[in-house]
Amino acid sequence: MVEQQPNDATSYRSGSNQIAVKQFNERLIIDIVATSNGISKADITRLTGLSAQTVTTIVNRLIHEEILFKGDVIKGKVGQPSTLIELNDAGATAIGIKIGRRSANVLMVGLTAKVAMRRSFTYQYPDHNELFHWIGTTVAEMIDTLSDDQKSKFIGIGVAAPFELDGWEGVISAPAGEMIKWKNIDIAKEVGRITNQQTFLLNDATAACLAELRMIGARQNASFLYFYVGTFLGGGVVLDGKILNGNTGNAGSVGSIPTSLANENKPAQMVNAAAIHELEVMCIKHGLARDTFAGDRDFTKEELDLYDKWAEAAGNSLAYAILSGQSFFDLDDVVIDGSLRHDLMEKLVATVETCFARYDTQGLRLPQVRVGNLGNDARAIGGSFLPIYEQFGLDQSVIFKSYSKD
Repeated sequence: MVEQQPNDATSYRSGSNQIAVKQFNERLIIDIVATSNGISKADITRLTGLSAQTVTTIVNRLIHEEILFKGDVIKGKVGQPSTLIELNDAGATAIGIKIGRRSANVLMVGLTAKVAMRRSFTYQYPDHNELFHWIGTTVAEMIDTLSDDQKSKFIGIGVAAPFELDGWEGVISAPAGEMIKWKNIDIAKEVGRITNQQTFLLNDATAACLAELRMIGARQNASFLYFYVGTFLGGGVVLDGKILNGNTGNAGSVGSIPTSLANENKPAQMVNAAAIHELEVMCIKHGLARDTFAGDRDFTKEELDLYDKWAEAAGNSLAYAILSGQSFFDLDDVVIDGSLRHDLMEKLVATVETCFARYDTQGLRLPQVRVGNLGNDARAIGGSFLPIYEQFGLDQSVIFKSYSKD
């Protein structure tokens, strides 16, 4: 048996019966249960390589600690009926915060990332004083709603935010000099200070990618390109079940891809070409509200025609970026999610697939493109996974910056 060290999170592989890696074995079992829709102790034993006795001891301890629970009994198979072991959503509570250029979201979630409470705040641009005051007040109000038992299981806050929140000031029409104020703000430290809670930070698009990876129950063989269509465009890369971070955490920065070859003029970046900001600009030019496509109402034919016009340009840009990425990674899947509602994202994905025909794809295998599962919640849910990962996770590599209240 190959012995795993506690910090080795390259794949499931096998656990170890050594006392020195007790915490690793616990995290390994929690990770397997978390990415399964219920699993028996026998299957846990098979997947980990641990002895049946070790698995039973760890599972029973985690059930006693209310991290896991016994689910349905499966009958009808050869041998004795087996009881499915499941992750207990009430086993821990965390908060995920998305800080964006147009809005902020705060979600309180359980161990399975089931959303228990949510609050939203929209603005023309993120004023740091106003925004941090709102975050501090909102987090305090949410925590106050918890029982004493729930408060004892509160494990921290994860923030998803652009790493260059101070950029593109003119693009979002913020007052001159306002966005640059974010340049020297340590977001994780500031949120930790105002909430007095352990706080972690991850790039917003990477956080959305992390949420997608975890919520689909993907194992170590999952590999896909990920795009998040928000105010600007962001993305991520998942290889063999792990997010590719790069040296500085900027791997998958699809918004920085140039939209053409350089000639007399420096080409624009993809950050605007397939972003909701461009849709907002089009709405304003046509006398519509900037947030016309943010609601759940039915749209007029004029509005849908405008959306289709934006989707045509955005879809073509995304197709270009996907084919560029596919030439490097040769992946089966591409996931496109965003803050627009699901039916609008489906129209965008359909346009992307149509746009593939405009390019010479000889030598490339076209990937399957699908809409993400989480929409506008993806970034905040991804943020909420950070304290969950720190407390229970097998893979610690996604946590780049942290602030401890201690």
